[in-house]
Order: sequence, then structure tokens, then C-alpha cells
Amino acid sequence: MDCGMPIFGICRGMQAIAVAKGGTLIQDVSHQMPNSLITHHQEAPRDALTHRVMTADDSLLKRLVSSSEFMVNSFHHQAIAMVPEGMKIAATSEDQVVEAIESGDGRFILGVQWHPEDLADSESEAKSLFAAFVAAARQYQLR
Repeated sequence: MDCGMPIFGICRGMQAIAVAKGGTLIQDVSHQMPNSLITHHQEAPRDALTHRVMTADDSLLKRLVSSSEFMVNSFHHQAIAMVPEGMKIAATSEDQVVEAIESGDGRFILGVQWHPEDLADSESEAKSLFAAFVAAARQYQLR
């Protein structure tokens, strides 16, 4: 992060970004949010889309996926409780769990709670995320 290298964190990777920058985690979503109607650790196959996420209007994520909401898969029991300084929420689920974070200063630091690597064959949103990360990495390499 300190050298400006692009970072794309998936699931625990997003959580690691948040904690490394001073954020905190909900230790167990199902126990700490018992009234949620969303199962954040799905039993469906990994490529099954099981819940919706809504993107923040001013987010890099929304620009990358060209959508204000879309469906994702979900395999986590922890989630971000407090977003660290310098980061902002890029997407939430319908039960207000943080589903994506990104850098607040325009650098390519993006974390998503779902698993786009399992969706890349069929979901244009997933392909857009990886394409943007590769493009940011190429730009970084050329510096």
C-alpha cells in the first residue's frame, strides 16, 4: 500500500486490507446479525449468485461494473465492522454488511467480500474487476 502498488483483495483479502489500515471486523456475521435474511456463507455451488449488493454512487466499483446493484456469491462469516481511515465503503448488501471497500484517495485499492474468481466465466461484473486490476498493474509497472 505504501508504494502505491494496485491491490485487489478478495474475501479475507478485503478483511486483511481493512485490518492492516486500522479497521475492525465483525467476528461472526450469523451470530452478531441474527436477524439478517441473507446467508453470507452460502451452501449453493461457488458459482451460484445468492444475494444482491448495492454500489456507492461515487465509487470506483460502480464505475468498473457500470451498475448500481448486482448479484454475488457469498462465503464468509466475518465482515468489516469499522472501515479504516483512508478507505470508503464501495458496496453493501441489503442487510448493510460491507461488501466492498476502496481507497478514498483514488489509488487502486479495492476489496470485495464475494468471490469474483468463481464468477468470471459468466458475470461481466467479475470480468470488469479483473480487467481493471490488470490495467492498473500494467500502469504501475510502466511508472
